[in-house]
Amino acid sequence: MPPDGLDVEMPFYRRGGLAKTRFAEEPEPAPAMRPLRVAQMLALAYEMDRLIETGVVADRAEMARVTGFCDSRVSQIMNLLWLAPDIQEALLVTEIADGRDGVTAKELMPIARCSSWAEQRRRFARLARS
Repeated sequence: MPPDGLDVEMPFYRRGGLAKTRFAEEPEPAPAMRPLRVAQMLALAYEMDRLIETGVVADRAEMARVTGFCDSRVSQIMNLLWLAPDIQEALLVTEIADGRDGVTAKELMPIARCSSWAEQRRRFARLARS
């Protein structure tokens, strides 16, 4: 008997014709994992910040013109940089299967506006639990 998960078709000849023997079906592959959308936005924020710091782009207004985003969208994206480093790390290392993200940028914006990292951590913990 073949190992579990092996799908083999073997022809056997019997009197009267060809018979097929089929073994256990191969298990479904694990769903593809992807980063959170907000993690992609955070990576974009770091790239925008780098371009501004190195002088490739003068400021957020020019960044908006270059990217085609409106000024407020560039600000929203770059405000993710205000999140506490451990929150940013948690967002960047989290991967999910296809479907709805557990945390969205819209939910993180009020947290990023908190000036205290301790308060950000408390709010993020509440968000992660819900």
